[in-house]
Amino acid sequence: MQQQSLVTALQKILVPIDGSKYSQLALEQAIMIAKAFNSDVLVMTAIDSYPESTTLKLEDKLQQEAHSLIESAKAEVVKANLTCETILTVRGRPYEMIIQEGRNRDANLIVMGTHGKGGLERLLMGSVTERVIGLSPCPVLVVPASYTTMQ
Repeated sequence: MQQQSLVTALQKILVPIDGSKYSQLALEQAIMIAKAFNSDVLVMTAIDSYPESTTLKLEDKLQQEAHSLIESAKAEVVKANLTCETILTVRGRPYEMIIQEGRNRDANLIVMGTHGKGGLERLLMGSVTERVIGLSPCPVLVVPASYTTMQ
């Protein structure tokens, strides 16, 4: 079986976002990569809700916020003249949903920040990012918190 290099196979870039500054940096990096390789961008967010502790009103609010978040990200991608698909997943562990969407959508690269919005940050890397790296079906580019774009 002949293998393609990552550069020639970069057709779909999955970017999980959560509204944090880290995911915004990852989105900016993904847009730059997608422009360079004419890739499609898949922007996703995952709502980690627990049915036993989340009221319907709160869950609706979380979904509205998530929808607004991915639509805003989509607008950034479209502004860069790139194709963008949005994905909103509900119920489940975020890292599992990211990996599943990466597989289901044949992503060639996942671009994400070192940390996310939830919980206490770990010293080196967030637990979601760490798990995605270990279980991803494709390469993962982790954008460090100290990264700044030069546009």
